[in-house]
Amino acid sequence: MQAKQLHSEIGDANIYMRTGFHHIPIEKREMLAQSLRILLGQQGTMYLIELGAGCIDFFNSLFELYGQLPYELSLVMEHGIRPGIVTEEDVAVYFPDFEILSQGEDLFQSIHKLPDGKYATPPAFWAVIKRR
Repeated sequence: MQAKQLHSEIGDANIYMRTGFHHIPIEKREMLAQSLRILLGQQGTMYLIELGAGCIDFFNSLFELYGQLPYELSLVMEHGIRPGIVTEEDVAVYFPDFEILSQGEDLFQSIHKLPDGKYATPPAFWAVIKRR
């Protein structure tokens, strides 16, 4: 497994995970989480920020309001990648031996420009976790 090899070379890693988890199909998330747990080891800390509750409604509202999604988002959708949601419960499921040091909800500051010149700011969930 590549995560084990990398961990043996660099040791415990700190990880910044920005919108990498939500687009993984649910049936494959455990495989990603396993690799992340290996890389984090005993001392690593992960900051995870993902699309949060309400993101589907947010994207639907953009489509209703503007008749389209921002160009970059429409390209993502054309390739079959659909937004998912990550919650506190997901963190507990995929990282059961980790504790949540801090968490919250916020808005993403994206690069996706809307027709009115503003930028799309979908709801986000974030958490900082570390092994117990």
